[in-house]
Amino acid sequence: GTLFTYQWQKNTVIIPGATSQVYHTQAKASYRVMVYNQFGCVKTSSAVTIPVPSVTATITASGSRTLCNGDSVTFTANSGTGYTYQWQRNSVNIAGATSISYVAKTAGNYRVRVTNSIGCVATSASLAVTVTTCVIRNSSSQGFDSNEEAMSLYIYPNPSSGFFTIESTSSLKATYNIIDMSGRLLQSGQMDFNDGVFQLENQLQPGIYILRVDAGEIRRAYRLEKTEE
Repeated sequence: GTLFTYQWQKNTVIIPGATSQVYHTQAKASYRVMVYNQFGCVKTSSAVTIPVPSVTATITASGSRTLCNGDSVTFTANSGTGYTYQWQRNSVNIAGATSISYVAKTAGNYRVRVTNSIGCVATSASLAVTVTTCVIRNSSSQGFDSNEEAMSLYIYPNPSSGFFTIESTSSLKATYNIIDMSGRLLQSGQMDFNDGVFQLENQLQPGIYILRVDAGEIRRAYRLEKTEE
């Protein structure tokens, strides 16, 4: 019978040692084989391109990445058939963080490494989380240092679907800022108390906000919750 020998090529370059009838590979490239008979005649096959399933890595955040102490943000990676995940903080693997989502409570730069079913890996861009100290009180602020002027404010209703009523137990002149959870200033003004009561009118969308009040050297922060009407 006719005897054949083989030589495989990858991207038209001879693959050393690849002289069997069958060649196994997972590398993406263009392959062809040169077949010789016992007389030294050669025939080269047409090229075949081997595609490798690609893998991508992206992450999205559930909300603001500027957190008050104790708050969190959930990162979610893209899904894909056979994907596995490893979350990282500051480029270091987070132990046990191998789900499609990760809840971050600590400041740092977060990213995910995604691996597909044949071992290809992609790493997402990083998203930064910052954590600030927010002194947040739902209704009132009391117990200041003895050398400070007392500033006790009562906010109601809170949550509110409309305006907030702010009541002061002391005579003070104050300015205010309303800030969203990403640190963006939305509204500011002067608090003018009439008989100890100030109505804070707003056009806020439903959500959680920080009300910062400045009265001289005294600064306080309160949590506001705007609900659907």
